[in-house]
Amino acid sequence: MGKDVQEKIIENPIFSFDLFNGREIVTQSKHNELI
Repeated sequence: MGKDVQEKIIENPIFSFDLFNGREIVTQSKHNELI
């Protein structure tokens, strides 16, 4: 993860929450493809 991404997370907690949700969705879709 880049330095400015970490700074954005510190400045904007909602941004980090969206980032986490996005990662969860990607993981979920990859999991579904494997089934």
